[in-house]
Amino acid sequence: LDADDSSLSTAPVNAFGFLDGTHADITLKQSRLRVPNGKTLSLVGGNVSFEGGSVTAPAGEINLAGAPSKG
Repeated sequence: LDADDSSLSTAPVNAFGFLDGTHADITLKQSRLRVPNGKTLSLVGGNVSFEGGSVTAPAGEINLAGAPSKG
């Protein structure tokens, strides 16, 4: 895959459901994410799931936080 094949989405914070008591799910499908040295990738949402692909951070950091319910 090259950059033209990617489908990373971004949106305002309220679009992810953190402000109204609901939590949007995150699903990575056949994604290959690589965190550069010294950098951090955080995926925070409701349920966080992976369907194929990989996430690597040889000298970086990956944070996953799934909070499917309030609190």
